[in-house]
Amino acid sequence: MLKPAPLSVSAFLARVNELLETQVAWVEGEVANLRISSDRWLHFDLKDATALVHCFGLAFRLRTPLEDGMKVRIWGVPRIYPRYGKFSLVVERLEPAGEGALRRAFELLRQKLEREGLFDAARRRPLPKVPERLVLLTSPDAAAYADFLKVLAARRGGLNILFVPVPVQGAGAADIIAAALDWVNEGEPDRDALVLIRGGGSLEELHAFNDERVVRALARSRIPTVVGVGHERDVTLADLVADVRASTPSNAAELVTPTRAELDDACRELAARLVRAVHAQLAVRERFVFRCVADLRDTVQKGMEGIDFLVRRVEGIGSLLHARVRTASADLQHVIHLLPLRLRERVQGHGERLAALERLLAGLDPRKILARGYSMTYGPTGSVVRDARVLRTGDALKTRLQRGTLTSVTTSIHGEGDE
Repeated sequence: MLKPAPLSVSAFLARVNELLETQVAWVEGEVANLRISSDRWLHFDLKDATALVHCFGLAFRLRTPLEDGMKVRIWGVPRIYPRYGKFSLVVERLEPAGEGALRRAFELLRQKLEREGLFDAARRRPLPKVPERLVLLTSPDAAAYADFLKVLAARRGGLNILFVPVPVQGAGAADIIAAALDWVNEGEPDRDALVLIRGGGSLEELHAFNDERVVRALARSRIPTVVGVGHERDVTLADLVADVRASTPSNAAELVTPTRAELDDACRELAARLVRAVHAQLAVRERFVFRCVADLRDTVQKGMEGIDFLVRRVEGIGSLLHARVRTASADLQHVIHLLPLRLRERVQGHGERLAALERLLAGLDPRKILARGYSMTYGPTGSVVRDARVLRTGDALKTRLQRGTLTSVTTSIHGEGDE
């Protein structure tokens, strides 16, 4: 009989892994030696009293805070890593197991989100006073659904309610609730309030409302959120992050909308406040009118006083002008009387000066000089000859006498003192 061909180590491990991949199962145990490498890879051991298995997964898939000693339940795929020959359980899903582990996971996640500020009171938004369009997320089979609608109808009917059915517990509930919250915010962002409710239950049954994905979806909701879970003693992380926390689903209906009687009371109160405001405004306006009338009266009185003052000023100015006109008239009469005398005096004085100037001009007249036997000789250029030295022999001369003129030619020139 022929022996089968031997397998390589790689081929053998590949065949083993094919078989192991069919053995996917939930495994429960206690976490030990927890570590995260490169902020990406999750490593820890899962153990019980007699056995231990190494677990490996992606850190970003971890939705529940872990620590050594915590009891968890893992949905994983067994596998042998060829490179190291090490058997591991590849973590696909992880959730706390048992009341103690759930409480510890709750506390660790609460501390983490609180450090991020998700539970700060300052980020909570108020609900509209009279909402008209609501979104309701819950299971249609839950008693909370019927309780909420019953209380809402009794308080005030006619609301527009978008009902989004979601599972409130069990595997996959957290993923569906978180996706529904995001879907509503994308498709119906103008809704007045978003209500997430469910009935009471154990910590394990309420686990979806403590899931980080649900809490963060509520925190990023653009629509104001109301969360009502279980009984008054039940507190989830969804309660802590919501804008308004209701102690029960019925209380959520009470917080979302006022009753008809409360609306009537509010309308009456608003009407009374409006009347008081109108009366107050009328009183203010009345005082304002009285003040304006008084101011106008004062202004008119001051204006009349100013007019009287101007009239007196005008009268005074008129009297002053009249006196000045009389004075100016008298001065004018005096000037008119003196003007002929002054003109005669000025004319006489100018006549005497003119006679003196005539006598002076007559004495300077060249003709009178010529009459006394003198003559005037003009050179070749036509100018009067005053110095014989400016002439030359042969120059034509013109001599003017008292009566007539002579023309001559220079034959000789003698200096001053020559005969």
